[in-house]
Amino acid sequence: MAITANRRATAADGTVSLFQDQVFKPGFIDLSATDGLTAGATQTIAGGTALIYQLNRFTTVTSSGDAATLPLAKQGRWRVVTNVSGSNAMAIFPANATDQINAVTAGSSYSLSDTKTVIFFCMVDGIWNTVLTA
Repeated sequence: MAITANRRATAADGTVSLFQDQVFKPGFIDLSATDGLTAGATQTIAGGTALIYQLNRFTTVTSSGDAATLPLAKQGRWRVVTNVSGSNAMAIFPANATDQINAVTAGSSYSLSDTKTVIFFCMVDGIWNTVLTA
């Protein structure tokens, strides 16, 4: 496998890995995904459901503010989170008390309403940025 300066690796089978959690094959983009997630009821960074997949679909948010937690904000990482719980907004926390979402107070949560999807992406270590669906 050859690795170039821009963190791109090409294997003998033609698979190209650009970042730690993305694999591209000619004609296909394979993303990790999960459905049927439940937001953590403790409503804290430590108690939030870990967003370990790239695509995360929450079907259960029992109380408004039940939580999910992003991984560390490292350049090149991204996550998509969908809330289809039926009524409650969920809180999405950064991984720790020093990471930020949209450059607001470190450790503060992002509120995602029911029937919405948000894309989190990191261009600078420590700061998640967002794109919210209409």
